[in-house]
Amino acid sequence: MLDKKKIIVIISARGGSKRIKNKNLSKFGKNNLIGNCIENAKKSKLIDKIVINTDSKKIKSAAENCGISVPFLRKKYADDKSQVDIATWHGLVQAENFFGKKYDIVVQLIPNCPFVTGKLIDKALLNFKKNRYRSQISYSKFIYSKPEWAVKIDTQKKKIIHLNKLKFNYRSQDLGNSYYPTGVVWISTVKALKKYKSFRSPGFTYFICDYRSSIDIDTLEEMKVAKFFIK
Repeated sequence: MLDKKKIIVIISARGGSKRIKNKNLSKFGKNNLIGNCIENAKKSKLIDKIVINTDSKKIKSAAENCGISVPFLRKKYADDKSQVDIATWHGLVQAENFFGKKYDIVVQLIPNCPFVTGKLIDKALLNFKKNRYRSQISYSKFIYSKPEWAVKIDTQKKKIIHLNKLKFNYRSQDLGNSYYPTGVVWISTVKALKKYKSFRSPGFTYFICDYRSSIDIDTLEEMKVAKFFIK
């Protein structure tokens, strides 16, 4: 709880991952990704409720092995085309209806961001509260290259297409810092998420995370990189 505001965490974890089969149940360190996410969320000192938003009985079982009751499964938005935001909104509505309780703030976590910590969750929540935001998304700084240099390559026509036609030939020191969204910890008032079904509600803002915390696993290559950072 934060200033008498009740906080619910929705961990969205569908079962039908394609690029990494059973990704949310993949081994990661001493745990699997879903278990790792649950244990990190438990370390937050501010959240009141953890809900696992899944369509998978296997993920349900894994969560229950971590001491989290999963009394219902996701009924909609479990396909690979649905945005996580709308799945979280649906999980929030299911949770409030099932438990007969109302919450003020909703936090979205995803198992494929394995380095979120309880301290980071609480830091993000305190930033959210201090600035009286409606919704807040986590970002991280580009450290390997510059997005202004990005291109698409048409292999059929052997053609390079610059995505930023104005700055593709700028020096790195002339471009400054750029940031990208990462799924680490997204926060919204319950009222805003219910209204817009998205964390990108009008005027949404940012919370900057370090590179390690921002690692987001979607491919086998990213899984290999993430495992280098396990302490």
